[in-house]
Amino acid sequence: MNTLSGCSTSGTCLLRILAGILTFFMYHTAFSQSLITGTVKGSDDLALPGATLVIIGTNIYTTTDTEGKFALKAESGVTIEVSFLGYTSYQFVVGNQTEINIVLNQLTTNLAEVVVVGYGIQNKKDLTGAIGSIQEKDFNKGNYTSPDQLIQGRVAGVQISNTSGQPGVASTIKIRGNAVITGTGHPLFVLDGVPLSGLQTRPNIGENSNGADFGTSPAGNPLNFINPNDIASIDILKDASAAAIYGSRAAYGVVNITTKKAQTGEPTIDFSLSAGMASIQNKVKVLDENQYREAMNYYNVNPANDKGGSTNSLSAISRTGIQQNYNVGIGGGNTNGKYRVSFGYLDQEGIIAASEIKKYNASLSTNFKFLESKRLGADLNLIASQYQEEIPLIRNEGGLIGNALRWNPTDSLRNSDGSFNNPYGNNPLAISELYHDNSNVTTILASVSPYYEFTDWLLLKVVGSLNYAAGERRNSFEQNLLPNPPMKYGTASIYNNQNYSNQLTTTLQFKNEILPQINLTAIAGFEYMQFKNKGSSIQVIGSDDSGFGNFGLDYTNYIQYSNPDNRVVSSFVEPQTELQSYFGRTIFDYKNKYLLTATFRADGSSKFGKENKYGYFPSLSAGWIVS
Repeated sequence: MNTLSGCSTSGTCLLRILAGILTFFMYHTAFSQSLITGTVKGSDDLALPGATLVIIGTNIYTTTDTEGKFALKAESGVTIEVSFLGYTSYQFVVGNQTEINIVLNQLTTNLAEVVVVGYGIQNKKDLTGAIGSIQEKDFNKGNYTSPDQLIQGRVAGVQISNTSGQPGVASTIKIRGNAVITGTGHPLFVLDGVPLSGLQTRPNIGENSNGADFGTSPAGNPLNFINPNDIASIDILKDASAAAIYGSRAAYGVVNITTKKAQTGEPTIDFSLSAGMASIQNKVKVLDENQYREAMNYYNVNPANDKGGSTNSLSAISRTGIQQNYNVGIGGGNTNGKYRVSFGYLDQEGIIAASEIKKYNASLSTNFKFLESKRLGADLNLIASQYQEEIPLIRNEGGLIGNALRWNPTDSLRNSDGSFNNPYGNNPLAISELYHDNSNVTTILASVSPYYEFTDWLLLKVVGSLNYAAGERRNSFEQNLLPNPPMKYGTASIYNNQNYSNQLTTTLQFKNEILPQINLTAIAGFEYMQFKNKGSSIQVIGSDDSGFGNFGLDYTNYIQYSNPDNRVVSSFVEPQTELQSYFGRTIFDYKNKYLLTATFRADGSSKFGKENKYGYFPSLSAGWIVS
């Protein structure tokens, strides 16, 4: 009987054939893929859209949809890690299950939070500098015109106060004290990695060119172009260790503003509407008409000062301001491309009748990833904004409110024929209605940031940005508001400002274990910035008894008909300035417990002298994680 080669008996051959079939079956089973589905929720039973599930050791991953559902093909025996920002990660080994429901626990300690530092992000527990961080959920609630109002009173060591009650006015921000020997005293603002120039776009007016000194008006807020509803977080670098990487411009601290970014998932729409009212809560106590008459009798004042009327001049120029705010955001995408677009409208009336701000905002945030490995990507951000202000004659030295508080409460503001009583610079109602001051500021900030991950621990990133802002301010005094010729014939002024700034920043980031239990996080970079500022103005006064006339238009709309001899035309352009910088930071982490941070920056400015073009800013700090 013939036998199979290598088989001594037919029984032995049968056993070998069965063993081969069993081995093949086991091998095929071990490396076959099965589809795993399920949901990812938080401990509060709410779905987590955009949670990431990755097969450890591979580039295979997926994300959950808007309902927290996922589907992923995986081989038996592999480990899958589930993660979501703000929650503890979870791992499980794939067995014979086809469906699994996962619950992630929210982080209970803020030491696990990620904060924005100079040119990157970092876990709060790894910080050796003083940084205050506040997230969207902790922002002040209400209608606000600029991001700094969101954190007023929220961050220790940071004092934020308004210079006026006027909507859209600039805030004074002091980090760790008020002492300023030189410079502006204001911190450096960084928006999504783009340092802002801090140049004032809305033209300021002080002394009128024709000689009427009404004091200096409060400056506009340079952050007005940012929609507070688009802000995701604000991180404040307080000390030298944290802020040194920004060099000379960080002398008074740094405020890092991060806007909301695109998220993966099905397209979603967010809409918010809010409204409110504002009024004077604590009025300055002054004498009413009866108290005024009693005071006249007590001090033997001339009875002619009693005009026989009853007037509350502060109430005449104030009101209950109505505020309304509308915002809509649309976002979605997948791992190859994500987007978020938003629109906002704000209309905020001031408590003074002649004050108001209207804002129109639009923004676009996108992220694209290329190549099969997804290591090549690019972020694109665009912000466009326009805001319009109606500015009353309120000055740091007095003005409208000062006149209202000094007005004789027994004297009427209008005559019996409806004309203004004593309008020459003293009647607060006349000032409110015959003085006009309007500004219009348009801002565009665009940035593109390509990046490439050479490995999981080495990243090259480039940020290029362009910031353009243009401001116009129209100011006029109607004739007969001012007492003396030629001012009594009316005035009109138009001011224009334009600001430009460009930025190009290149960074190389490293994060890996270099020795057993020693981790190194390092960044090195080069930055170039360019600033331009220019403007012009025209100021005129009426030329004779007819003045500008009364045509129902603001005087600034027909300046061309004024007497050329009464016109003052001026313009300016500041020298273009440039800033070239080299910087670096290294963080050594030993046993996830002991930290050492070294930072260095060299700033070279065209403002410096030929023999001393660069300034150097080193810092060194250490930390110990006691927990």
